[in-house]
Amino acid sequence: MVDVDPESVQLRLDDDEPITGTSLRVDTRALDEEVPHAIFASSGSLHVRVDFTVTHTAPDPIAGTVDVFADSITWQAADMKTPTALAELPEGNKVFSYPGLTASNYFGTGSEEANLGRADVDIIALGNNDATWDGWDQTDVENFQTLVGLASVKTCVALMLPGYSAAFSPEGQVMLDLARDGVRGIANDRAATGSPTVIVDWQAYIDADPSIIAADGLHLASEGPNHEGPVLEHARQARISALLEGIDACTAFREQNPDPEDDPQMPGPDTLTVIVPVPEPIPKILAPA
Repeated sequence: MVDVDPESVQLRLDDDEPITGTSLRVDTRALDEEVPHAIFASSGSLHVRVDFTVTHTAPDPIAGTVDVFADSITWQAADMKTPTALAELPEGNKVFSYPGLTASNYFGTGSEEANLGRADVDIIALGNNDATWDGWDQTDVENFQTLVGLASVKTCVALMLPGYSAAFSPEGQVMLDLARDGVRGIANDRAATGSPTVIVDWQAYIDADPSIIAADGLHLASEGPNHEGPVLEHARQARISALLEGIDACTAFREQNPDPEDDPQMPGPDTLTVIVPVPEPIPKILAPA
């Protein structure tokens, strides 16, 4: 049995300046991920070392925020601007879209948005390029999983399944069908963890009105050299409706599956509190002074 005077205890994180006391509260967001860290406690000839690593998690999302990660189809609906906000979506929405983009193109943006507390709803409307450039494969699955995994577990993720018209090439249809199955599986896996997750099927909109799709079988229908006019606006509204379906589905999901109340006594997921027991003996003597 060793009694420890609280005023003699020195605590230090890594190479930081030591503090006097028996409790050290660490904001782990300020620490590098997956690299060794250590907390040292000493009192006289007694020394304790606690080794640990951290994995950053996204902060809780800001209520009402909406992010969209998409490709050229949504870019057409967003007046070919990126990033932008769509008047039809909730205020403060951000729509990121551009021709040719895939899930892996959004790793940086997705991480930045999550660290900003965005978004309450993430709509991921990708898969066309992932599937058609070199075929849908395990790499595409992993890229989607990574993008989805960047969101807070409390973010509702709406995954939009890609679609096509009968004009799209048979080979492309096969690949997009594989993508649809893969994205649906990723959505189901996330939902199984309890995180809010919904699916929007773009194919259903195409099947209901094939005129919204261009002659290439994939993009929104438009006309004229500037790709403007009533044909594009009609197709654009269909895409907007699909995005709104994702938001509405997230709202319904949360109404049916309310989050349990947070326990105010529990520390947040990004805070580490180390307490040295006093006057109990320091449990592990590592080295003499």
